Amino acid sequence: MSGVCRDNDTCGPYDLVPSQSTVSANDEKVIVDGDIVGVPFHSTLNATGNTTVRINGKLVCVAGDLDGDFHVAVG
Repeated sequence: MSGVCRDNDTCGPYDLVPSQSTVSANDEKVIVDGDIVGVPFHSTLNATGNTTVRINGKLVCVAGDLDGDFHVAVG
């Protein structure tokens, strides 16, 4: 599995914004399926590279996942 996406990682030119507050990796909150891409809102991130790891029932996003405009997330 690719590296997980975390708060302050990007998807294209946009910041990723976490919705959950319980799980961190390297002191940054982990990004899950449906989290916001961009402030102000640009799109949402779709977890497609991971099919097993979940936080509060939502799939964890990993590097290579795409937002609704096909920007690629880094992790």
